[in-house]
Amino acid sequence: MGPWQQWLRMLAGLVLVIAFFDLLLPENDSKKLAKLIMGLVITAALIQPIMAIIASGWEGAVFTVDTGIPYGMPDYGLIHAGTDVQSAGMEPLRSLIGQTAASQLEALLITNESIVNAQVDIALADDGSVSQVQVTVWPAPAFAELPPDQQHVVKDWVAAITTRYLQLDPFRILVEFV
Repeated sequence: MGPWQQWLRMLAGLVLVIAFFDLLLPENDSKKLAKLIMGLVITAALIQPIMAIIASGWEGAVFTVDTGIPYGMPDYGLIHAGTDVQSAGMEPLRSLIGQTAASQLEALLITNESIVNAQVDIALADDGSVSQVQVTVWPAPAFAELPPDQQHVVKDWVAAITTRYLQLDPFRILVEFV
């Protein structure tokens, strides 16, 4: 398969994948940011052959065939640059999602009569998944009067709610009562 066919196949696949992800995104402000990033990735893919022609000195000999020299477009690192732009653009969105999930979980935890206040800190990995959750709970004054087995029930409830809400393994959740 020739280099132009490879480029067209890559471009068509890229457009199909981006169109698929565009359908999955909810209609809100984050979709506008995602569309901008996807547009930049497609633009980078489209200008790759133009950059190859410019790099060849406008001689038109972008590809050499039957010369024993590997042919193809020069690699300007556009795909890597596009990935860097995407990850930089997604960073604010990741922190917003983490903060929103934390505040919703805090509101859910204080519905328990034994809890006065709660603070949830969600640590995200580079890929956007939740790596660890720290839950700090301020119990009601009556909590200290409960027998230890009842206190343990409240701690287990906090861990179970956090596990279910964030759909995580329990070992990623640390619960601390202050």
